[in-house]
Amino acid sequence: MSFSGILSATRVVTGWADWAPGWVEILDGRVVAAGAGAPRATGSVAIEGTILPGFVDIHAHGAVGADFGRASLERCRSAADYHASRGTTTMLASLASASIHELRVALDVLHELCAQ
Repeated sequence: MSFSGILSATRVVTGWADWAPGWVEILDGRVVAAGAGAPRATGSVAIEGTILPGFVDIHAHGAVGADFGRASLERCRSAADYHASRGTTTMLASLASASIHELRVALDVLHELCAQ
């Protein structure tokens, strides 16, 4: 079950605007509207702070000591969780040069991680 509702914040930053204050309307976990000033509907959840879009990391080799090319499923999950805890919503795991066998093993681990 995804969140639905309106969040109002001291500041809302989007790819095209920077509103202070602003609001974001979410329906089933997806942003469907946003704007400057007070929300257009009642019942919003107020946030003291800034709402930002999630970060997209297009080149990540891992984190917290885990290399996506050599780590176990659990260590890869820890690396992905670390990125998520800092605002990354989407990530592309990058693998360094390695043998075909090592790359295949890493891809199998990452495939399993993505399937979860």
